[in-house]
Amino acid sequence: MFKLSRKSLIAFSLAGALSLGGLFAENVTGLTVSSPTEILPPTIVADVTQTTTGEGTAYGIYDKVGLAGGVPAGVSIVATGYRNDAIGIYITSVASAVGDIGATIRSHTDWVTYSSATAHGLLTEASIGNFTGTITVSTGNYSQAYGVVAEGHRTAAGSISMGNIGGEIHVQSQQGIGVALYNEVYAQNMTGLIAVTASNGAYGIVLQESSVQAVQSQIKVSSSDLLAVGINLSGESSYIGEISSTANVTVDGLLAVGIAFSTESGDHLGTVAGSIVATATGTGTDSVAVAYMFQDGSGRSAETENTLYLADGATLKAVNNASTKRAMAFSSYPTDTVSIQIQGDGGTFYITGGASVGKGITLSGGTYEWDNLCTLKEGTVIAMWPEDEAMLAVATQITVGSDAVLKLGTSASLEEGNLNVLGEVVLSANTLTEFTAISLDEGAKLTGDGRVTLVLSEGFVADAGQTMQLIELLNGASISGTALDNFKILLADGQELALSEYTLDTLTGLLTFNGNIPEAAHAAALLSLLALGLVARRR
Repeated sequence: MFKLSRKSLIAFSLAGALSLGGLFAENVTGLTVSSPTEILPPTIVADVTQTTTGEGTAYGIYDKVGLAGGVPAGVSIVATGYRNDAIGIYITSVASAVGDIGATIRSHTDWVTYSSATAHGLLTEASIGNFTGTITVSTGNYSQAYGVVAEGHRTAAGSISMGNIGGEIHVQSQQGIGVALYNEVYAQNMTGLIAVTASNGAYGIVLQESSVQAVQSQIKVSSSDLLAVGINLSGESSYIGEISSTANVTVDGLLAVGIAFSTESGDHLGTVAGSIVATATGTGTDSVAVAYMFQDGSGRSAETENTLYLADGATLKAVNNASTKRAMAFSSYPTDTVSIQIQGDGGTFYITGGASVGKGITLSGGTYEWDNLCTLKEGTVIAMWPEDEAMLAVATQITVGSDAVLKLGTSASLEEGNLNVLGEVVLSANTLTEFTAISLDEGAKLTGDGRVTLVLSEGFVADAGQTMQLIELLNGASISGTALDNFKILLADGQELALSEYTLDTLTGLLTFNGNIPEAAHAAALLSLLALGLVARRR
């Protein structure tokens, strides 16, 4: 559909993050560690604004030897920079690991012209234990902010490890990242709060050739003017073992992406059990929300199969109040080489938004409760960014596997894309005019040998001869296969309505009731039950 590039992708890099100091700068260090067993004072301050030049890099703690005991809770670190970087804790002891870090860290820098400065809470090139502290990082205009940054490849082993990343991480800047792991960093679990607010681009978690065993965090990412991404993975060794049921990823932005993959091979994520919600906050045609995006940056013509594993209760939602057709639950780039196989564990999963995946989507292993399901005509412009490429839709086939149930919470709209039903699609009706349906347009097809089921809610009423257009066919759309031949209607109590009570035209999708719903006998029984209930209440 589109790719994160140029204006839509912030040029964050560790090279930029490590551009420390500057001409005539007067750097300030609150504490330079001289021994692995050094006892730390309760308060450490580095304030560049109090120097003669009033500019330079501020280091709260500069650790070149490796604090074996870490930085315990109860230690407060404040780093204030101007025109250059501010770093709460900077660890370069590549040969020696550092213990747990539980300190409270505040880092701020400012620069009022187009040259950027960067603020870090924790920047490490060495292995560390658990992080359980609190980081607050902020910058002024034209600046970048990072909560936690870890860089491998600088040790003899070529990689570093981290324990759990917990506590709280707060980032506020023009461009910001909560946690960034670069070049073979292997972390255990992310367990705390990660909150990033940035006007011109925000990321919650960035993994580049790095991995995390499990994400259990509350991740909140917001960008008012540009891109917001909850989790971004790039590189063939990047991997997340699990997004746990406790994880909650909420992303708000002009372009909001819940989780994005920029890799050549397909599988870089274990099971998703938590919630990922992307909400587009703009009101114009440039606002877009995507819950799950996979892009193959290899340029290969061969198909890349991406498998998404879902556990019971998993939620993937893309919301755009300006237009539901600019909210994609699933998207791919390039549009013609990627397929997404969604494998459930037999539970129930909650999906909101459309689909734009070149080689299609297959649902299997559970019940998919899906709102705002749509596909768009090939080449439809979903959004256009000034001086950047268009976000284009692709015709998408959605296959409901033989062991899957697709329950439509709202009517589905498919343009060019096909709905291939091998399992079951469930529609629902409250009244003759309030019901979920399937609209097929621009040559789209309903195919497959599964089943379509209509569930009538309690209180549904219809008279003989009244109709419902369950499948709408527009502009060359058609129905084939036997999914409508296997059609059935269920009443609210789960009983199946007799075939003699209705007729479904399997070529047009028009349902006609042959008798009154509910039947006279059934209605009398309901009245009797109601009467008994009233008597019981009076007693």
